[in-house]
Amino acid sequence: LTLADELDYKYGTMMAHNAIGRCEAIGTNFASAMDHFNHALSIARRLNLKEDIAKQLLSIGNVYRSKGDDASALKLFMEAKSAYDDARIKNQQTLMNNIGSLYMGQSNYRLAVSYLLLGIAMEEADQATLGSLARLYGNIGGAYAGLKKHDSALFYLNRALVTVEISGNKYSASNILNNIGQVYLDLVKEGAGGMPDSLQSRERNFIKGLEYEKRSLALADETGDLEQRCNVLHNIA
Repeated sequence: LTLADELDYKYGTMMAHNAIGRCEAIGTNFASAMDHFNHALSIARRLNLKEDIAKQLLSIGNVYRSKGDDASALKLFMEAKSAYDDARIKNQQTLMNNIGSLYMGQSNYRLAVSYLLLGIAMEEADQATLGSLARLYGNIGGAYAGLKKHDSALFYLNRALVTVEISGNKYSASNILNNIGQVYLDLVKEGAGGMPDSLQSRERNFIKGLEYEKRSLALADETGDLEQRCNVLHNIA
């Protein structure tokens, strides 16, 4: 940041403010993060860099979301979408994932699904990066579970599982295995009315749910993830 300022290199100053803002946000220093992101946004607007305007709005929205202010976060996410649209940038999958997961947090699963499906289509058309695609698959699986569409939930959660196994992310794999187990156990508790024949057997769903939970527990033990281990043990019990 100091070097960019000395050189009067506005783009470099913007990028430095963004990078510092991200570090501060990770450290939960939200006031400082917001200050740096707003500096970056101001420069992006002066330079009329529409893609960077969208990125800064997305970053600021994430700070608001981390602070629990979902209304402000959603407003900024929608402003970011308008900026991407103005710039005719089709690849907005990160933004779609953020909007979708925000709606999931509000239990508005139908809107979550609509945005996550858009994100998946964008990511798959963009020769998907595994991490981003896994997050989209995992989130939409959770949204379908919220809608009690257990067959769709299992379809996407299993796609997420394959994706994280390819990338070797054992932390994410444990989480997804736990979520798949929960869907099967929900079928046991709630019944499988309207589901395909493969999901009709209560006994089979129970066995599958327990199997996935135990696989999740094994990975949680391997990675030393104590919080995940606690969650999975609760589900197994």
